[in-house]
Amino acid sequence: MKYSTITSLIVVEIFARVLDDDVGTFDGLGSLKMLELEECGLMKLESGLFDGLGSLVRLNLGVNPDLMTLEVGAFDGLGSLKKLYLRECGFCC
Repeated sequence: MKYSTITSLIVVEIFARVLDDDVGTFDGLGSLKMLELEECGLMKLESGLFDGLGSLVRLNLGVNPDLMTLEVGAFDGLGSLKKLYLRECGFCC
């Protein structure tokens, strides 16, 4: 799913859904402040996945037990990020 037509959106919450984790998924959401991706079946975070989300303050990636791969640069561009939740992710202890 692409969100590029909803440019003024500030919160996206997606729970218990399989999410397309391709680069460009969040294009056009530069106003986004909070992104909740709990239980979304994420397996990897590619470099560039969060490009354009410079206003993001909170990112929840919790309960994605198959999330094992974080590419270098996966969080680049998230300069406003204050809270990152990684509870029950596969790469966490």
